[in-house]
Amino acid sequence: MRTTTLLLFAALLFSQFSFAQQPLFRPGSRQAAKAENRNEVPPPPPKAPAVDPAKLKSEADELVKRAQSIPAEIEHVTKGQMPSDLNQQLKEIEKLAKQLRRQIAP
Repeated sequence: MRTTTLLLFAALLFSQFSFAQQPLFRPGSRQAAKAENRNEVPPPPPKAPAVDPAKLKSEADELVKRAQSIPAEIEHVTKGQMPSDLNQQLKEIEKLAKQLRRQIAP
């Protein structure tokens, strides 16, 4: 019993040493090392397209105009009247806001 335990302990100890000698690589580290050896430079990030200030201003003004019409429409909703085009107006406001956001911060 004692020799079995001792042999099992020795086997575990030697297996740990054999695993410790194998180098552990992270995924992609070998490709990175190869790229460094070849002096590859990653491509520069694409440049953001130029923003047209006049277009931004007009879209922002349109967004403000449409957004200002919503409180009056909501007033009708609180009175129990559902405006037929309210949902469409809200979708258009959301679309304009997304366009502006994409142009400002692509």
